[in-house]
Amino acid sequence: MKKTITLFCILFILGISTFAFPLSKASANSSAVTCTINLVANTQNCGGISNITFVVPPTGGKTVVKLNMNPDEYLHARFEVTYGSAPTGWTVNIGDSATNDGYGGDSGTQSRDAEMQVVNTSMAVYGSDHYSTPGGLYASFSNVATTSYPLVLDVQTEYLKWGVYVGSTVIRSPCSDTSLECALFALGYPSDQRWETEGQVNDDLYAAFNRVINGDYRSGSGVSRVIITLDNNYDDGSTLKSGPSLVDH
Repeated sequence: MKKTITLFCILFILGISTFAFPLSKASANSSAVTCTINLVANTQNCGGISNITFVVPPTGGKTVVKLNMNPDEYLHARFEVTYGSAPTGWTVNIGDSATNDGYGGDSGTQSRDAEMQVVNTSMAVYGSDHYSTPGGLYASFSNVATTSYPLVLDVQTEYLKWGVYVGSTVIRSPCSDTSLECALFALGYPSDQRWETEGQVNDDLYAAFNRVINGDYRSGSGVSRVIITLDNNYDDGSTLKSGPSLVDH
């Protein structure tokens, strides 16, 4: 039976993590930085941030960015994704490999090649080659992309959270499953996670909007603006930030 959600309540909230690592935040010492990508005007103001470079500058409403998550500088990346029109096709692809292109594939570039994707209104997360099911589906969620609220994605080592804004409140519900090893992103902390069996060890994270990372042969439309923030707000998943109750959807 089809379910509905009131406009004034949250569509869906959930987060996933494979491990929660203890951390002394003194290991990262850079101040938070933020920039905005406008995919309507095809502009960006990220030029002053050395840890953010463009693989594909904003062109034709599409872009690919590369984030260097050096653990001595930044431990956490946040993407606030605004949909200016109804999402169609491939609108978000965030991955650990320069050749991620959806469905857990990267043509053997990296073994640490976890990725997430938003296609139409649904999100899917695929584990790396070190997941118990190499490259397999780790989690999937429906109705995550909407023009009503920005989609907020928080990324750390072995960790992904997502939620939506209601006013100025971020709603999220992290969970962990220690039975799965190295399924998600490898971003430099802790150091024993910095290993690789196919490519070069690195701390890089890639994000594509209205296309996939490796090319525009899988593309879409709907994302109009992305705000990227790099900071040291490492979340070990030990606390749950509450918000409005989930209703029928």
